[in-house]
Amino acid sequence: MQNRQVARDRRHRRVRKKVRGTPDRPRLAVFRSNKHIYAQVIDDVNGLTLASASTMEKDFGGGTATVEAAKKVGKTVGERAKQAGVEIVVLDRGGFRYHGRVAGIADGAREAGLTL
Repeated sequence: MQNRQVARDRRHRRVRKKVRGTPDRPRLAVFRSNKHIYAQVIDDVNGLTLASASTMEKDFGGGTATVEAAKKVGKTVGERAKQAGVEIVVLDRGGFRYHGRVAGIADGAREAGLTL
């Protein structure tokens, strides 16, 4: 069990070497737990979170650990990022495979009008 977490941390560090959020193109960071999924749009240069969404929010209805829930979170974070003036983001998958719920976040953000 511990080895999986270590391997994910290693993958995450490897991805983060290349992925950097700037004011022009912030980073869409994704974290996936067994029960919930979280997404943040982050400007690493200024150290600011521009928008965020998760399945933990009070007004979020339905299942929380599904691809549909991830698409809903992606769409919500995309709409909030657009309100903050963000058009283009770079995806930080956080060491997770681009599959299932992580891909759902990206699809939802694209539906909201963000360019990945």
